Amino acid sequence: MKKKKKNLLLDGLEFRAKRKSALKYLLFLLFIVFILLLILFLNRKIGFHIDVTERTRFYLSFFYVLCYTILGGILIFFGIKNFNDYLIVYFQDDALTNLVSVSIVISISFLYAAILKNIISEIIGKDIGINEWTNVYIYIFGRFFIILVIFILLKFRIDNK
Repeated sequence: MKKKKKNLLLDGLEFRAKRKSALKYLLFLLFIVFILLLILFLNRKIGFHIDVTERTRFYLSFFYVLCYTILGGILIFFGIKNFNDYLIVYFQDDALTNLVSVSIVISISFLYAAILKNIISEIIGKDIGINEWTNVYIYIFGRFFIILVIFILLKFRIDNK
């Protein structure tokens, strides 16, 4: 049985709707960057500071990577279709379109994490100290956690229909 090829040529109205959806999603992602940068800027002006123990500082390094992992997973799950539906017109290959879309979202998620790390470091007055192997463990944990949560939510939604 031959697989049907997607109709990659969209009419003008459909193309504009998909472009609008992709741009809204991109603006949403960039709005979060703006908010985080605003928090960082305001904290530098106000000088909010919290003294923390070394143990707390150690756990804050987990928080930074966990935020990256969970945010990246959520943003990919809920928004990647917005990019894919629009970018498929340009790349005309599902795998390449997925790669480009995920790369955009993960790069922005990484930017969130870097800004969050700076915010935390500014607030505690010290670098939170990043351990590469701890990052790997927390990333894997966070990725499995978000996949499990989304799976359970989808299963619950399907079972309740």
